[in-house]
Amino acid sequence: MRHPLLRGAGRPAYSKALEAKLQAAESRLMEARDQVRMQLDVVAKLGSRALPAFTTEQQPRRGCMGQGRKTHGRVHTYRGIFVILAIQFSRVSYPLLVMLAIPFGAIGIIVGFFLHGQQLSIMAMMGFVALTGVVVNDSLVIAVFIQRSIETGMTWREAVHEAGKRRLRAVLLTTITTVVGLLTTAYGCGGFDPFVSPMASALSWGLIFSTDITLLSISAAFDIGMDVKYTAGRIW
Repeated sequence: MRHPLLRGAGRPAYSKALEAKLQAAESRLMEARDQVRMQLDVVAKLGSRALPAFTTEQQPRRGCMGQGRKTHGRVHTYRGIFVILAIQFSRVSYPLLVMLAIPFGAIGIIVGFFLHGQQLSIMAMMGFVALTGVVVNDSLVIAVFIQRSIETGMTWREAVHEAGKRRLRAVLLTTITTVVGLLTTAYGCGGFDPFVSPMASALSWGLIFSTDITLLSISAAFDIGMDVKYTAGRIW
């Protein structure tokens, strides 16, 4: 099929160079038309087939971000924290006492995201990992004071009471300064970042919820543990 200007009698006299350009343009248009037809045929054939749904259930991840590897990673994290605390305290009971505050931080994150109507994301879980270290530090302040007070000759019940009174300011100041700094990022004061906001929200809400419980649970758990220990010693 030739260009309309190139056929028929009485056409204007064109130079050979112009006629060659028109023929080249016509051939390129025909090649493009053929390619489009081929692509449409391929799309039509693919559309008639049932493509598989690419979901996480049908194609589980096998890389480093798989569910199994993430679970093993958290277990190794808690195991490492326990080993470090056991070396510092030279016993097993104190690390368990300090790590008792970690579940309360997780509860705080769930409650905070539920109240805001948000979903737990990967960045929120990263915030929980960071929260683990902060909560452990708050518990560590109380546990170290109790241990040192007992070593100086104070009874365990008096040491628990003194730890609650004298370490209250240190724990609250640490929590308040951290939460105030994180809330500005979580709620976008000065600029909202949807990538960092879930992590900051997890940290702030976990700290708000876990600090009060930590102050009560660590002292109460240590008091109950020592009471059970001495009661069992008297019986046996």
